[in-house]
Amino acid sequence: MQQVFGKIPRSRVAMETGTHSPWVSRQLTRLGHEVIVAHAQKVRLIGESSRKDDRADARMLARLARIDPSLLGPIQHRSAEAQTHLMVIRASQKTVRAVA
Repeated sequence: MQQVFGKIPRSRVAMETGTHSPWVSRQLTRLGHEVIVAHAQKVRLIGESSRKDDRADARMLARLARIDPSLLGPIQHRSAEAQTHLMVIRASQKTVRAVA
């Protein structure tokens, strides 16, 4: 991340929610970029598209981010600390259920 995104000027970066989007968005923000995380289920132009293509989806995200970022249904990920706390709580709940 540092090698690629650390060398380019501050940019607006749009991405969809996904497994790695919390970590990626935190890294890009730390490097000074404006990050918009699109709620994947709310971006109808992508979610309901009959043509599934990562390149086309990326272009659509970029266009929407440039025109009106609110169209992406942007979300804010939890902080790394809050995510860790949530994982501990969920693990504790599962342990209690397994023992009960």
